[in-house]
Formats: sequence, C-alpha cells, structure tokens
Amino acid sequence: MEYDKLKPTESARFAEHLTQTQTRTRKNIYAQYVVVALISILVTLAIVTTILVVTNHKHNYKSNNVPSPPTRVNSTGLTHNPETPLSESLTRICQVTRYPDLCVNSLGKYMNKNYYIDEIGYGEKHGNIVHVSLSVTTERLKKALDYFMMEINGYDEVKDSFQWSAHDDCVELMEESVELLTRSASPLLQLSLSNYSTTNQRNIQSQRYTKDLMTWMATICANQATCTEGFEEAGGPLKDQTAQTLQELWQIVSNHLALSSTIVNCDNDVVSHRRLMGLGSPSWISRRNMDQLSRPIDNMQPNITVSQHDYGPANGTVRSIKEAIKMAPKKSKTPFVIHVKAGRYEETNLMVGTSKTNIWLIGDGKGKTIITGSKSVLRNNVTTLKTPTFGVKGPGFMARGITFENTAGAENHQAVALLVRSEQSVFYDCEMKGYQDTLYVLTNRQFYRNCDIYGTIDSIFGKAQAMFQNCTIYSRKPMEQQKNTITAQKRPCPYTCSGISIHECQIRAAPDLEPVKSNYSTYLGRPWNELATVVYMLSYIGDHVDPQGWLQWNSTTQIDGVFYGEFMNYGPGADTSHRINSPGIHVNMTIVEATRFTVDQFMGGSSWIGQTKVPFQAGLGKHQK
Repeated sequence: MEYDKLKPTESARFAEHLTQTQTRTRKNIYAQYVVVALISILVTLAIVTTILVVTNHKHNYKSNNVPSPPTRVNSTGLTHNPETPLSESLTRICQVTRYPDLCVNSLGKYMNKNYYIDEIGYGEKHGNIVHVSLSVTTERLKKALDYFMMEINGYDEVKDSFQWSAHDDCVELMEESVELLTRSASPLLQLSLSNYSTTNQRNIQSQRYTKDLMTWMATICANQATCTEGFEEAGGPLKDQTAQTLQELWQIVSNHLALSSTIVNCDNDVVSHRRLMGLGSPSWISRRNMDQLSRPIDNMQPNITVSQHDYGPANGTVRSIKEAIKMAPKKSKTPFVIHVKAGRYEETNLMVGTSKTNIWLIGDGKGKTIITGSKSVLRNNVTTLKTPTFGVKGPGFMARGITFENTAGAENHQAVALLVRSEQSVFYDCEMKGYQDTLYVLTNRQFYRNCDIYGTIDSIFGKAQAMFQNCTIYSRKPMEQQKNTITAQKRPCPYTCSGISIHECQIRAAPDLEPVKSNYSTYLGRPWNELATVVYMLSYIGDHVDPQGWLQWNSTTQIDGVFYGEFMNYGPGADTSHRINSPGIHVNMTIVEATRFTVDQFMGGSSWIGQTKVPFQAGLGKHQK
C-alpha cells in the first residue's frame, strides 16, 4: 500500500443547519469588520501624518541647496534611488514575495500614483507598503468569508457531511485569521514607525511587538494551509468549487506574510532578541497566582471541581468537564482552576474556546483522570480537525496529571486524542494515547514536560512551535504493512518560526510493539511539506527505530529542503552511520545549531513557562558549553 495519510471515501449526508451557521458566523464577522475598519482608518491617518512629516523634511533638505542623496543599499540588498517612482519601487519591494506580479497589481491600485519613495530609506517606507498589504489582505479574506458563508452553491445536491466538516473548519480558521490581521495592525505600525527612531528606541519597540507578530504570522499561514488541507481530505464537488478561491487567497496571504517578514522575521529579530523578549511576564497571569501550579492538589484552591460522585452546587462541584469550562469567565486575567477528580470522562466536542483564557485543568494523575473518546475520520466521516477527544484554543492553557486518549484504533485511521491551538500552553505530567495522529500540535507555542505520548503513524504532527522535554514517546503496533512515524511537521511559510524540538526525551517501543518490533519499521519523522523542521537532542533512541532514521512523505517526495537534526543522542537507535543521505538531514548538529532549538531561543520560554513553576531546562543543559 502507498504509505501516506489514508483518505476516506465520500459519504452521503451533509449538515442540515447551514442557514443557522451562516447567520451566526456572519454576525460574528460583521463585528470584526467594524473593528477592522476603525483600525484601518487609524493606521491610514498615522501613515498620512508620517508622509507629511517626511515630505516637510525633504522640502527643507532640498531648500538648503544640498545635493540629492545618492543611491542607497537597503537591508535586503536592493539598491534604491530616492526619486524612483512608486511603480519601480513597488516592483523591487515585491521581489521578496512568492507572487511578485500579484503583489504589484494588488497593492499598486491602492497607492497614489504620484507617491515617491524618498531619502529616508527603503526599509522605513517599506513599512507603509506593508500596511497597504495588510488592508488588501484583510479585505480579500473578508470577501472569501462572504463567499464561504453565503455564495457557495450546490449544497442541496452535495449534502456530504465530510465536505460540510471541511467548510466549517475553513470558516472558523478564516475568522481567526481576520482577527489576527486586525490585531497586527497596531504592532506593525509601531515597528515601522520605530525605524525613524534611534537604535535603542527601535530595540525597545521590537522587544514589545516582535514576539506577538511572529506568532500571529505563523498562525495565519497555518490556518490557510489547514483550510486547504480540509477540502483536499474531504474531496468531492465542494473541493473543486472552492479551489480557485482558496488558491487566490493563499497567494495574497503568502505575499503579505513575506512583506511583513522584512520588518520582523524568524531568522533575524526573533532569534537575536529572544532573551530580551523573555524579560516580561504573561499578561494574563497575576503575580499572586504565579505559583499555583507548583502546589500539591490538596493545597490548591480550585475555582470548580469536576467529579462523577458527590457533585452539586453546594460544594462547588459539577459532573462534566464541559459544564466546568462553560462556567469559566471569558478573557480571564487570572487562572481559573478546574480540578477534575479521578474517573473516566467521555464527553463529545470538548473544546476550550478562544475566549476562555488562562484555564488550568488539573487532574489526579496519569491513568487516574482520563478524558476519552473514539471519533475518527473513517468512522465519523469528518475531517481530522473534527476528531479530537479534547481540544484547546484559549491562550494560557495549562494541564497537569491528565490522560487524553482516543480509542478508535489503528484501523480507523486519523483519530486525534489532543488538539492544541493555544498560545503559550503547558502540559505537565500528562498522557496522550492514540494510534494515527495522536497529538495535533496545530499552531502557536506549546511546551510539554514529563508527558507520555503513544501512537503509530504521525504520533505528533502539526504546524506549531512545540517543545518536548523529559517526555517518553512510545511507538505502538500499527496495522499490517504500515510503518510508524513519530513526527510529521509542516512549516507552510519559510519566514515563520515553527517546528518540533524533542529534548532529553526517551524514544521507546510500546509494550504491544516490543515483542514484534522487528516486523515493523519505525522512523523519527516524515515531512508534511518540504520545509518541515524537527530535531532530537540529548535523547535516548531505542533499537526499534530504523537505521535510516527518517522517511519521505511518500514515494514521490524528497526531503532535501527539510531541517531534520540530531544532537548527541544515545541508545541503540541513535547510531547515525546509516541515516538517509540528504542535504536536509543534519546528524551532527553543532552546539550553536542545537541551541537555537532550546526553550529560550526556540520559543522565549523563560518568560511564560517559568511563571507556572513547571520545571524546564532553558538551554541545552549539562552538555552546553
């Protein structure tokens, strides 16, 4: 059989509540439109003010009979003449994008044809063009939402629940991207205006805004890719009907992110300022709550308790996790602690929504507090994004002492136990158990400590910045003729920071695989796309891992463009002498290379993981020199 994600066949029924969903979604997005419009007006006024100041400076400069400034070389290496017309300057600026012709055409009509790039420099004026790109991208995204909510035809004929699942996913992801684009307007403006300031002033601004912008850019990029993946997974007429719209939208979004990366990007600002960015505290955690997670359960004062016994309003106890999440306040600035007592909890559609910030879910320990489910792509005819037993989107989420499992089994293909989209989320002493696609690290920065992950194909997969420390990753027995792959990472945009870092972990065979491990091949990872990034550092690798180490996605793909790294691992599977030969495989990472994938440099973790009192290693550890 071809080794790839198994895709289900089309099924027969489509969701019956399209009108209700469209109305609800449209009301939400109208509110966002108003916010976007107000911010766009403010941004435009700021840009006009900047242009007037610069124009006045230019007039004074030339009135003193000083010769026109010479051609300059900017930070991107492009030469620039101060009197170059907009059309030529825009063409040069758009060279950094993947679709330069579209960039010029889409941005040009929004800019005054008599507008000139003046002597203050390409980089500074480039910031204004990035804001024009932001307006264009937001407008296109809103139009796409209109299309997906109201203009798609043929639903009566299609009526396929799988296709509806993909459509529903896409609308939700687009809504989030509109919100993130809206939120990015002010930080982008501040960073572009800071170019007029001194170096120290600019650094202060960069420290304040860079971290958020990079995370939002990566999430927008990942959302677009996930939307497209959903329709490809579902197939059918709806896939063909939406293909052109999604392709055009992807090109616009890709260009905007490329332009934004010239102001802030993964390889420059984020890496160089990582330690400076780690000096602040998470905005949603007050100082008096910083040490809550480090306390024993008996000493912690939960806001609410979930129990299958002795529940009732008199003692602040409810019976379901869903009810407890519903009771949590929206946009909380302090932790809302939910203690889930020992028991087996099987609830449908368990999701911590975006507005439920800073929820701490505390169980009684692995194997004691169990959140279970069995939804899968094959059995339930839905997208992978709809299969999780438990999902979390709200930022600042923390979990400790809980088992998340999906019992669908290997025969039912993709079946997620835990889906994480939460920014700055922490999982401590938890367990994730499944088969194919156990842990979906979709977006944002995530930290896992002392966790156990069980799976077969693509046990850990996604587009996030995910860090695993002191975890044990178990490969289970797959179906006949299948291969195990521990990771499947995807980095849709080259200028965003995402990847999977496995640091001081144990890579072992699960009890069901151990006696038959010679019959199945297990690999450290396979690339979900050509920019996949995964590293194993200072970890034990068992003898169940194939000597080649890494695997292609399928028989027609290459791995030359990936970054697959290994640093000072040990154990019988850590021998790199027979690793697959490819420019993308780095079996002898240097200390400098490895340090880039530590908690501090990879995700600025000291500022937010440290506040939870969960133990972590900021650098490489005792091997760091």
